[in-house]
Amino acid sequence: MSGTKKIALLIGASFESVFSIKTAQNCGFFVVALDGNPNAEGLKYADKSFVVDISDYKKICKVLSDNKITPSVVLPAPVGKILEVTAKVGEHYQLIGPSYSCVHKCTDKYLFHNELSNARLRNANCLLLEKNNAINNEQLFYPSVLKPRYGSGSRDVRVLLSKEDYDKYIFKKAPFDEDMILETLIIGDEFAYDAIVADNKVHTVSLKQKTNTPFPYRQCISYTICDNKEIIILVEYFFSKVCALLGINNCVIQSDLIVNKDGVFLIEMSPRPTGHYIYNVFNPKILKINVIEFFLKSQIAKFQF
Repeated sequence: MSGTKKIALLIGASFESVFSIKTAQNCGFFVVALDGNPNAEGLKYADKSFVVDISDYKKICKVLSDNKITPSVVLPAPVGKILEVTAKVGEHYQLIGPSYSCVHKCTDKYLFHNELSNARLRNANCLLLEKNNAINNEQLFYPSVLKPRYGSGSRDVRVLLSKEDYDKYIFKKAPFDEDMILETLIIGDEFAYDAIVADNKVHTVSLKQKTNTPFPYRQCISYTICDNKEIIILVEYFFSKVCALLGINNCVIQSDLIVNKDGVFLIEMSPRPTGHYIYNVFNPKILKINVIEFFLKSQIAKFQF
């Protein structure tokens, strides 16, 4: 299955991925979907589907090779936990999109901090608390945010305003069963930012101001679209520098950030679409923007057929 047929590979076929599948099909692509769950919703909508362990890129490549499938592009999908696998598959087939090195710098929050900090694009303290290791209380600082080193969202994120907060919320859990990081609590307006990076240029999709739960948690409960052009230009310019630093290009990105009097503070970012019905419902229905369609059409001349 090669030649002139445009093949879009989807790794991770949850119900949220159905939007990516249908968009790619509407753009003329033959969609091949993979998932470890035989009941994954997206498998029913793809043109060809395989059940395979999507945490292992070698198994993915073997399935494709055995079935004589050469993908033209790896389809963006809101599946954060297999980003590194997706990047490895893309590199194996020499496809456009972020490299494994680039993705790894985004998924490892401690490495991400060090990369940006060394380039003076992130001004905060960051302490690595390795799993199963005793914690030296003298190294701790406040106010701070404690969160897992890996993974996205607000899972296990705690704001610690003082040593009392640490004793109250964290002490009994230490040492931790996974790597954690403690970083400076940055105060300001928090936003969710969606963009597309094409040919080293950042195209803003949406900038949404977040309303979060009160401390010690940091869970978003609502969004308000930001149409302040000065803030959008500021964020877009900042991201152009971050993307250049990390080598992020020809992909969809989503991120969380803070804007205050000091500028932009990037909390985290990921080269994938935003889930939670943002990329597949909110953006196309409210903003009239289909990030998957934009991505595919802007890059179609580079795809391997």
